[in-house]
Amino acid sequence: MYVVLDGVHGIGKTTICRELGKRNGIKVLPEIKDVILPPPVLGPQSSDKLKSQLWFLRQMILKNEKITNGSIVVSDRGITSVLLYSKVLLDEYEFELVKTIVNSLN
Repeated sequence: MYVVLDGVHGIGKTTICRELGKRNGIKVLPEIKDVILPPPVLGPQSSDKLKSQLWFLRQMILKNEKITNGSIVVSDRGITSVLLYSKVLLDEYEFELVKTIVNSLN
């Protein structure tokens, strides 16, 4: 089972995931150090929104590789949030690109 907490940045998703993991013995999928893309700068100072969404997308892919059959895991962001943020932040072409990548993963 894969439990995902979605929400806006800074709302406490990671904290809740850690608490769920501690209290219930559930594996938590934390942010994974990515050797290809550095973590994005979030907020108004963010300059490359496509690169930031690709970073979040790669996080989902890397996290999925850590899931084993029969395990219960919790994560602080899901693929749906990548699509939602992409729809809001990116232009139409960039959004379609991200959406195509997401659809190919399913």
